[in-house]
Amino acid sequence: MAKRSRRAKASEALPEGPGRKSSAGSGGREAPAEQAAQSIPEALVAADDQSQTARALELTGLDGIFGGEASYTLLAPTNSAFARIERSEDLFEEEEALPALAGLLRQHMLPGYVTPEDLAAAIAASPDGTVVMLTMDGSEVTFSRSADQLQVTSPEGVIANLSGEAVASQASIALPVDAILITP
Repeated sequence: MAKRSRRAKASEALPEGPGRKSSAGSGGREAPAEQAAQSIPEALVAADDQSQTARALELTGLDGIFGGEASYTLLAPTNSAFARIERSEDLFEEEEALPALAGLLRQHMLPGYVTPEDLAAAIAASPDGTVVMLTMDGSEVTFSRSADQLQVTSPEGVIANLSGEAVASQASIALPVDAILITP
């Protein structure tokens, strides 16, 4: 049997913060007041290149998750990432496609408030330079660094770069990514 290399799990490497007692956290950082007043879906509407993710959250009803006190990190695909999906408009226009869209979003959601700085520090502290986290659908995603770029890799091997400014609220954060981690 092949021996699996030791990878840092998020709960071992990330600092404490709001919504997380001893695992992924914000390192004590607080969202700016103007961001804290908005939920993640509301903030995404105003963010550059994030209107499709905001729309997807609303259509699937997952926008309500971000209104509570629990902390989540959303790996928020950019509009251009959605545009690269074949027949992407079907996901937004056909009611029978909404479960697939909800599944896509759940694979992009992580429990806890994790900033790019938290990820970079955890990756630097990891023996093999990776951090593995579970998504809300139970899949493992692996964070790593390529040169100075933070990346996330899906179980299927799809790689997305963290791109753009994080969008933060009091309890949750959205990290823009330039690819969809699964094919719906």
